Amino acid sequence: MINLDQTAPSWAHRFKQAIEIALEQLWTRPLPVYTVATLPTPTDKKWLWRQIAVSDGAGNKFVAVCNGTAWYYLQGTAV
Repeated sequence: MINLDQTAPSWAHRFKQAIEIALEQLWTRPLPVYTVATLPTPTDKKWLWRQIAVSDGAGNKFVAVCNGTAWYYLQGTAV
């Protein structure tokens, strides 16, 4: 993860630990799950470039991303 010299002040070591914990939580957070019928509104700015899981995705496609106007599977086809 983050390299920090042992001579760094104690606050720097605590800060490093807090950053590593936050990154671990971010990387391991599950995607929110929706069905095609319950997709969030793509024009809602909170979803811009966010990924979601689509539990009933067509053709075994399960992850979608919002571009601000529509939801697209990672392969590029519209949900």
